[in-house]
Amino acid sequence: MRSADEIKLRDNDANNYDSWYYERGLSAVKAEDETVIGKLEFLENTEQKFLDFGCGTGRLTVKIKDQHPQIDVFGLDISPKSIDILNAKNKNIITKTFDASKDKIELLDFPKFDRILSMQMIQHLEKKGAINAINEIHNQLQEGGVAIIELYNYNGLNRILERIRSLGKIKKIQTNGLFFEYRYDSDEFKAFVIKNSDFTDISIFGCQNISRRWINKFPFLVTFDLWLSKFNLSKYLGYYFIAVMRK
Repeated sequence: MRSADEIKLRDNDANNYDSWYYERGLSAVKAEDETVIGKLEFLENTEQKFLDFGCGTGRLTVKIKDQHPQIDVFGLDISPKSIDILNAKNKNIITKTFDASKDKIELLDFPKFDRILSMQMIQHLEKKGAINAINEIHNQLQEGGVAIIELYNYNGLNRILERIRSLGKIKKIQTNGLFFEYRYDSDEFKAFVIKNSDFTDISIFGCQNISRRWINKFPFLVTFDLWLSKFNLSKYLGYYFIAVMRK
């Protein structure tokens, strides 16, 4: 359930989201973005419908549309202010607001999608909300479609180093105002999806595998980072992990 207060908080922060993201460094952001886009496996010269589920202000939504102009893009978020910012960036992107406290995706006037992305969104949902979100993603995905869920990687090497520096605090459920933040490790999340949804074909990969400090200092490492994300073993490296789920 997403409260009106939480939606208001997200609206209040919407103008800052893009700048906050780029504070991580341009090379680190590029490594993450290109890993996500690559895993979505858009087909060239083929019309496909894509849903960015929890798109925020659409930083990545716009980038995907720019790289793949042939696809039909839908952006969906609980924050009306974020949707307004996205619409101002690119009038060709189809967007709708989605109030997760009241509606389900299947109740809205949406088609089935060939590709669905949920980027760093489900970790802010309690267990029931996460289960509902994963099942809504499955319901709205075309047969043969691909869904991507990206989350903070609780068992990634870079996160372990963070936990050491923060005296273990990163292990705990974080709360900031009304926002939840749950930490999953990659194997735990795969088991969670299999137990609570109809997804059975799930592969996990690391994302942004090299320390931000080094990848921003030496941008050529982006290529190596993207290469690492081709291998399942990378799920033990990255700041994030990506669950690639096929229907």
